[in-house]
Amino acid sequence: MNTKDYDDLILGHYKKIAANFKDLSTSSMEDRYVRDKEIEFIQAELKRERSLRQKDLRVLDVGCGNGYTLSEIKKNFPAFKLFGVEFTPELLEIAISRNLTDVEIFHKDVRTADFFLEEVDVAITERVIINILHKKDQETAIINIAAKLKTGGLYIMIESFKEPLVELNLARDEMSLTPIAESYQNIYLNEYFVGRIKKYGLEEINPVMPSNYLSSHFFNSRIIHNAIRPEGGKVKHTRLVGFLDQAFPPAIGNYSPILFRVFRKV
Repeated sequence: MNTKDYDDLILGHYKKIAANFKDLSTSSMEDRYVRDKEIEFIQAELKRERSLRQKDLRVLDVGCGNGYTLSEIKKNFPAFKLFGVEFTPELLEIAISRNLTDVEIFHKDVRTADFFLEEVDVAITERVIINILHKKDQETAIINIAAKLKTGGLYIMIESFKEPLVELNLARDEMSLTPIAESYQNIYLNEYFVGRIKKYGLEEINPVMPSNYLSSHFFNSRIIHNAIRPEGGKVKHTRLVGFLDQAFPPAIGNYSPILFRVFRKV
């Protein structure tokens, strides 16, 4: 698929997301547990980084969508200088309409070297690189993000990976459940990709929350729930899954494609 073809696909998809979800937190992620824990992870990393640096941070949200994550960061870290870049015009418009104080949001493409003209202490991607539907372009995006980080800066990566998806589907197969495919607007990353990006000066460090934090929830919601749900039962957002999420600790196994990872620029 060439760049023009997949740009049209991505822009069309997220135009619909913008129309359907407006400024809601569930824009691009309807699983509320996942969305809440993504925000919790980002804020935990920002808190740790501020404590380490003993200063307020400059933070760039790459692919900021409707601006929800920026709004949550601003609420909890009001002195931080925040920036956002977004490729989809309809999502950009919603993000700007939030009128967040001292937050600058731009219509930019992370695949271009000049997508942002300053350096920051922290860059964030939240299920963004997987929306770039060409492996070389995914790597280019990481190169460009690394270039905008100050030496010692932090890259907070929340992206989906192929290896846990394989594990998830093996477990589903044992329960005679059909496999879950990557969404049509995604190409998941893999560990080989992570190995490649390390050569661009990004050294992986231990996150505050385990990388596989969402694994138990994915097992609960994508395997146990589906295996025992009776015909006609509620498909998602059930009390059963809420109960299981409270009953079992997080980060058991390797069943969540969405991983929490952190890299420092050296």
